[in-house]
Amino acid sequence: MRIGIFSETYTPYISGLVTSEVMLKKALEKQGHDVYVVTANIESFKYEYDEKEKILRIPGLPTGIYDSRLTSIYPVKAVKKIRSWNLDVIHSQTEFAIGTFARLIAKQYNIPLVHTYHTMYEDYIHYITKGYFQKSSKKLLEYFTKFYCDTTATELIVPTTKTYKLFTEKYKFEKNIHIIPTGIEVERFFKENIKEDDVSDLRKRLKLNKKDFIILFVGRLAEEKNVEFLIYAQQELVKKSKNIKLIIVGDGPDKEKYEKLSNKLGLSDNIIFTGKAAWDDMPYYYHISNVFATASKTETQGLTIIEAMASNVVPVCMNDEAFQSMVTEELNGLFFETKEEYEKNIIRLYENPKELQRFDKQARIQAEHYSSKNYADRVIEVYNRAIKEKQEENRFGVFSKIYKSRFREYQKELSTINTFNKMIVCPTFLNISNYNLNNFSLGAQNVSINDNGAYTGEISASQLKSFGVEYAIVGHSERRQYQKETNDEINKKVNNLLENDIIPILCIGETREERESGKVKEVLIKELLTAVENVNDEDKEKIIIAYEPIWAIGTGIIPTKSEIEEVFQLIKKKFPKNKVLYGGSANEKNIDILN
Repeated sequence: MRIGIFSETYTPYISGLVTSEVMLKKALEKQGHDVYVVTANIESFKYEYDEKEKILRIPGLPTGIYDSRLTSIYPVKAVKKIRSWNLDVIHSQTEFAIGTFARLIAKQYNIPLVHTYHTMYEDYIHYITKGYFQKSSKKLLEYFTKFYCDTTATELIVPTTKTYKLFTEKYKFEKNIHIIPTGIEVERFFKENIKEDDVSDLRKRLKLNKKDFIILFVGRLAEEKNVEFLIYAQQELVKKSKNIKLIIVGDGPDKEKYEKLSNKLGLSDNIIFTGKAAWDDMPYYYHISNVFATASKTETQGLTIIEAMASNVVPVCMNDEAFQSMVTEELNGLFFETKEEYEKNIIRLYENPKELQRFDKQARIQAEHYSSKNYADRVIEVYNRAIKEKQEENRFGVFSKIYKSRFREYQKELSTINTFNKMIVCPTFLNISNYNLNNFSLGAQNVSINDNGAYTGEISASQLKSFGVEYAIVGHSERRQYQKETNDEINKKVNNLLENDIIPILCIGETREERESGKVKEVLIKELLTAVENVNDEDKEKIIIAYEPIWAIGTGIIPTKSEIEEVFQLIKKKFPKNKVLYGGSANEKNIDILN
């Protein structure tokens, strides 16, 4: 495949975005794809093409924001070179000038366009408005986002559930949205690939001793990263021990302000500002650290969290959706919401080296899931889908657009249906992250009885939650029959789901023998009451009860309407406020009987 990556920023510029772009290019090339890059030239005012690396750099005007440049939206000199690449797909990584150029090229040469949305612009708009016109500027931003991500893109990639919800719930997007957490070259952070002498040299340069407990922050020093939170918390932590130190790696508009604040609080010996660090040096900063801390609420994902975990450094994060797919509370890291909680977590890890070691081992294991290969594999799937969509559009022309238009209208219709008739799709675990349901709700077919710990092959409720799962089936007859699930195990699953704000779909049902021997009421009541033990009344009402007579599933035989009504009345007598469903050999031929 011949792939064009279009972005305002690329090497030698250093940022999380550039890191992900370089990683993606390398990973795709390892799989045999030809990858070309179109970016702004931040070092000169010339058109430059690196034949070996396949990078086309376009001149632009300095913006005054770090080293970034603003290019023309249609640099004519670049078009001939790009056309010669015969691209199969264009992948835009940014909006603005290069992003617009990507869309113009895609339109002109009929190339499918995939876009990745990296930045939560609403969290940065204050830099432009300076506090004025907030409402109107956010509305303008919404139109801007829809143009770049919906109207002009074939497929859209977002890194987290948090970003997915921005598009589906706030912006009401109809585009296919793929949640693909950005990967990194995790191997370069692994302990076995780090030179101990270089780690020791860095500790000496920063004047650290062996007893120091290091908290690390890496990122842009600006208001939206909430660095002040960490600085004020440090004031309390040093009262516990002078050996607890905070290292802040990065630069930004507020660096000088934070340095002055640190001095004002008398923390100049316990807070170290390193400024910008070279890309090659970053692994060593992680390996001198014990904990990685962030209080930011503006991340789309947080690649630095993955880098830290790959380095066996324990993440302590603000409880934000952007981090919940990576960090599992009490397994590989800790969350906080207040300064007091943050301080308590840091002191806990400082005082318990064995617990810190347990967390850091799990952190490394989790980080391995974010390898560049895994990321590239999933991005390729989106490329193939975009190419197929474009081929269908070319083949069927206006009919393809009519079909998509009608499907979108159907989805809009579904969105107006009341919550009782909500559509829930429960795919297999392997496909949960691939579903782009928009007006549908996402469910899971099962869940583990344990919410954390080493249980190979199990999927916990908190992990399901991180993928946007809202519902989960428990007590299905096949699991009761083949996996020998007990009522007690189902009760544990129900409690775990509710604790993670996932609504259980509780399946109950009797066998043919139990029905014929008159034990229907006894069996169903026992299954119901055992399942809701230790569940408070408010949560109990959230549970959806699905009546599935075991003898009807897959047999084509269905109970009579009166038999179903009898069971429903039994359930409603015990659970008057719960929603009740029927399942078991329902199809288009017998649905009228069941209605």
